[in-house]
Amino acid sequence: MPKKIEKQHNLNTPGRDFLRKHNLSLMITENDSNRLFYTRLLNKNEKINNSHIYVRWSNFVFNKTSNESCPIDECIKCPSRWIHMNYAIKKFGWKNKNEFFKNRYDSRHNILRHISNKRLKELFDVFIVELLNEPKSTGTKRSISSIHTYVSQIKKWEKDLNKIIGSSIELTFDTKKLIEKNSESINIIDKENLNKITNCVLDESIWRNKLIHLRVKSMFFLMIQTGIRQSEIIDLNLSDYYEGFIKIKGKQPRRIALSENTQKNLDEYIRARFDSDNALFINQDFNRITKSSIENAWKKVSEIIDNHFSSIDLRRTSAVLFAKNQTSVSELKKLYGFRTKQIALKYFTEGSERNSLEKQMTFDPVNTN
Repeated sequence: MPKKIEKQHNLNTPGRDFLRKHNLSLMITENDSNRLFYTRLLNKNEKINNSHIYVRWSNFVFNKTSNESCPIDECIKCPSRWIHMNYAIKKFGWKNKNEFFKNRYDSRHNILRHISNKRLKELFDVFIVELLNEPKSTGTKRSISSIHTYVSQIKKWEKDLNKIIGSSIELTFDTKKLIEKNSESINIIDKENLNKITNCVLDESIWRNKLIHLRVKSMFFLMIQTGIRQSEIIDLNLSDYYEGFIKIKGKQPRRIALSENTQKNLDEYIRARFDSDNALFINQDFNRITKSSIENAWKKVSEIIDNHFSSIDLRRTSAVLFAKNQTSVSELKKLYGFRTKQIALKYFTEGSERNSLEKQMTFDPVNTN
């Protein structure tokens, strides 16, 4: 292989040596292997790279199964997916990557076609647990909402694959239980990212108009201060807000108290409205706000700060930070509307543990500085 090509595609030594050893042409690069399979699954402005969940999942499956499930008669134990694709091109006489793309799910080389649904489900569960326990590059754990986002993306991949090859793969049907079972602690938004979110929320220039900005700002401060659920936000009426309190109806009825800052932002939003709808929060069409309107706001902020969060992350963060503030389990259960005392106890314990750890960090009985 010409050195110019090696340099152009930044081939590492093992990959370069393997291609040379088996006289393989570089028709498909690592980037090609990702784009060919996943570009059509991406949302607008979403880019594919080696850290994308589609790529991580596919590499995980390949690394775990290639030796046991490779269907090519003369398997040469390719070290990566993209090298396996180049070997398939040589083996079956395809002229270029476009021909390969047309035959990308050919059972003569596609490993997925030779993995049982049961085995694939086992692999997926292991993959999710590893994501839960594996720290990010920042050293922090992934939030539960991020894991759920990954699961949703894999569900999209799964649906697309079933449609193309006529399979009946079901990987994500009980993932919620798996995540709950393997979540040792409650993941919350750290201080740095909470500050970034707050700065974005306060920046009027990133929002379409002033009313949307005021709405997002008042919702954010209400959610992070009280931990109110997204569904409860949607159901609130103007009449539910009075004298610094909000009356929440529904499955967990209760009354919550708003801080001066939360009241100030909510009052400013209400004064700026010129519609006649009785909902406390409205969308850009002047109808009661919807789930998608709220999620789109947090998605916009997430993209700016390059860190995903959702309404449930705001609720969990609020509950843990409140639990650090010398509260009780019964008070936590009442104010946050937790269904059971056990759930409230989990948040109380998390808050207490964080307090203890922070206290320990300042304790140094033999300070030599």
